[in-house]
Amino acid sequence: MIVFVIVIVALALFRMKFSDKGTCFENFLDRSQTNAIKGVFILLVFLRHVLQYVQKSGYEFDAPGDAIVASLNMYLGQFIVVMFLFYSGYGVMEAIKNKGRDYINSIPRNRILGTLLNFSVAVLCYLAIDYLLSIPVTPVQVLESLVGWESVGNSNWYIFVIMLCYLVTYLAFRFFEKKVILLCVIGGGAWLFLFLLKPAYWSNTMGAYFAGIFFSVYKDKVVSLWKKYYYWCLLMTMSLFGLISAFLMKLPFAGNVSHNMAAVVLSLLIVQLTMKIKISNSPLIWFGVNLFPLYIYQRLLMIVLYEFDNGTFVRENSLIYMVVCFVGMCVFGMCFKYWQISLKPKPVVLDSVDISAGNGRM
Repeated sequence: MIVFVIVIVALALFRMKFSDKGTCFENFLDRSQTNAIKGVFILLVFLRHVLQYVQKSGYEFDAPGDAIVASLNMYLGQFIVVMFLFYSGYGVMEAIKNKGRDYINSIPRNRILGTLLNFSVAVLCYLAIDYLLSIPVTPVQVLESLVGWESVGNSNWYIFVIMLCYLVTYLAFRFFEKKVILLCVIGGGAWLFLFLLKPAYWSNTMGAYFAGIFFSVYKDKVVSLWKKYYYWCLLMTMSLFGLISAFLMKLPFAGNVSHNMAAVVLSLLIVQLTMKIKISNSPLIWFGVNLFPLYIYQRLLMIVLYEFDNGTFVRENSLIYMVVCFVGMCVFGMCFKYWQISLKPKPVVLDSVDISAGNGRM
């Protein structure tokens, strides 16, 4: 089992680069870097999910390295999705800054509906597996699962939360003048809605998305400060994360809020580190680019192989189970393009010049 952690670490180290002394990478927020970072974390998500079935099977976790994997999985907790949320918020805000009203108006169709339709297709696949394996589901459960409110075996909470964040962004920037204030108010309302109705993990990292938005708004000032006092700022961020995670997160009356604070600080810490450390290689970039199908379809094979003999195969062949599930996840990532639903208008090409909507120049 420890082999998966070793593979993840090896991929992160592969072609890792460090900036020259006294300098920072200027492109630390470009797509290749952010996709590579997301690639690392989707591998950790896979490890988290596959371990759930291994543990459920009755596996003893007594092989060499198992204790390390279990401890790492427990310590990382919900923090493995923080950069997905942060980079989503950052990317949305950058698009709003660059494309303006046209992009804001496209959010319901391209961001929300596009995500929902592709998610619903995945849910139908899980329903088919449930039917074939005689796993009981109720009609209400099916309807609620199509929008991510419930699950029929699939991962759902992150998809619902990210669509909710897109909706909050659209409402704040489409209909109101004081956008930043309204973003905080509506975002706070969305967090409270999830906090009251769902388990803590639905809402305790949500702040990272809005941190990405605000980072985009104040990026020039923040990055300028970080570059000027890089190591002092890095030390302060690390100390703040340690303080929150060691003390504030353990307070029963402030757990969710302090967890969100820790998620925000951790996302900023990782961005700071990428100013000096470049993690970017083809395998990780591929995992980051194909984040959606890798995330949403990875449980299919996990469920099938587990339910086939009620976990006996998983318990007795845990490493083979993990490898097969990993390969299956990658196959889904490669094939997803054949059934992916895209609502974005295709660019019109005339004499090799892109004149698609939003280009603005020829």
